[in-house]
Amino acid sequence: MTQPFTFIHCADLHLDSPYKGLYDLPSTVFGDLKVSTFKSYSKLINLAIDQSVDFVLMVGDVFDQQAASLHSLMKWVEGLEELAKHDIKCYVSFGNHDYDLLSKVKLQLPENTFVFKEEKIDTYTFEKKGEFIAEISGFSYQSRAITKNKTKEFPNVKKPDIFQIAMLHGNLESAGEHANYAPFQLSDLKALPFNYWALGHIHKRETLEHDPPVTYPGNIQGRHMKETGEKGCYVVQVTNGNPVVEFHPLQEIQFQEKKVTITDWSSVNELIKQLSEQKEEIRKQIGKSFLRLYVTLKQPPEQLEEIIKIINEQEMDRDDWVWVEKLIFKEHLTYDRERLKQSNPFINELLNELDSTSGMKEDMHDLLSHRVYSKYYSNFHEEEQEEVKDQAEKLILEELIKGESN
Repeated sequence: MTQPFTFIHCADLHLDSPYKGLYDLPSTVFGDLKVSTFKSYSKLINLAIDQSVDFVLMVGDVFDQQAASLHSLMKWVEGLEELAKHDIKCYVSFGNHDYDLLSKVKLQLPENTFVFKEEKIDTYTFEKKGEFIAEISGFSYQSRAITKNKTKEFPNVKKPDIFQIAMLHGNLESAGEHANYAPFQLSDLKALPFNYWALGHIHKRETLEHDPPVTYPGNIQGRHMKETGEKGCYVVQVTNGNPVVEFHPLQEIQFQEKKVTITDWSSVNELIKQLSEQKEEIRKQIGKSFLRLYVTLKQPPEQLEEIIKIINEQEMDRDDWVWVEKLIFKEHLTYDRERLKQSNPFINELLNELDSTSGMKEDMHDLLSHRVYSKYYSNFHEEEQEEVKDQAEKLILEELIKGESN
């Protein structure tokens, strides 16, 4: 393999997501939300063109539902046609949300688009300037769920001069919070000769392995408060067979959670002012967003719903709105550390134990012996260890103090 090449790895586009449970939003905010997946998709197409990539991988759940709207299908095709104008190929697999899609709608796809049409593993070859440099293997869901391990079906022949890519829409068998779709073990993937595993299905960006890369890019646009932070895709540059992976954000709207502590407020209007300042900080940092604020303060106010309404009432007229989705107040408890030690034998023993611990290393033996975690411990500085200890102490003492007062 003599030529370098570049590709994009994206997954879980969920075009035209219905955004269930958010219909009570103002029409302007909900309207922005409804088109957000399409705007993120447009950013994806523009990124591919700007980066002059050779091809794009779309690893499952391109659409949000099996009966995708004609509008979403045509928007998708428009993007593929734009890629074709720039000689960028696209390899597509369908997942559990858009299974067996092409059998249900007659759709003419541009020549640059290659779809994995069956659950049987298939392989496409990629050529650049007449040189065969990459293979892409994958499959599409033909039913709502695939419960068997598909990795056993992928080709197991190493081709030294070919960069071998596998597309897999599924989850680790141990990922208990997710439904079991095409479950696999990491050892299954590492036993096969692929140079890059392009995963989909999990909406959180995650790298399971670096050599070879085994990666989830997450979805391109968050859809609720469980999908917070930046969302986007990976741009992968391959030189001499070595892939370099870089994340690029694509989200139009960001879901964000923030914890704040307000130590002093003398009136409700002062509290509203401080909460609004927190909102403005988010606006400067990330722009259009849904915000959930966890607020620790003395004597939480009673007028919660009214406060949210006041904070949000100017947002529907802004292009860069920051909509406070929820305020969660937590009472801030203060305590005298030495007095607590004298008044409560259990707390005294607890604090003495914390004071006698010079570092966290002896308490983290199991983690330090873990092959993945141990790589990151060297970056966990002494100051950060002390901060973790302080936070743990405050959490424990607050719970104990509240327990005594109940």
